[in-house]
Amino acid sequence: MNLTFVTELGETFSVEIDPQMELENVMALLEAESGIPISEQSLSHEGCDLRDPKATMRDSGVGDNSVLLLRRKVHVPGTSRSVEQDAEMMRLQLLGDPNLMNQLRQVRPSFPLPKHPSLPTFMQPKC
Repeated sequence: MNLTFVTELGETFSVEIDPQMELENVMALLEAESGIPISEQSLSHEGCDLRDPKATMRDSGVGDNSVLLLRRKVHVPGTSRSVEQDAEMMRLQLLGDPNLMNQLRQVRPSFPLPKHPSLPTFMQPKC
């Protein structure tokens, strides 16, 4: 199967792999191609993070000619948390606070509303 990986900097890497290759092995291959260490890689496909290192690409829903996002996790010195985790925490706080959501909608009216009014966006199934 042919896969294309795109970084946030716009770099692309095309690799040919077996559909039964596990995520951890794909990440090792990407380390050699991109120079991004496995510990700093974050992969997503169609908006869903791929997290299970033992899952095959096929089991993860990745098909031939798919495009995946390869992000580098950035660790803030002096903490064990990543910037990615902090951004997610901020997003969850925003979604859980109706006052902040109203302020955001006033500033940016095009901000999308959750699909199900009783469930915040982060709780709605995507993957």
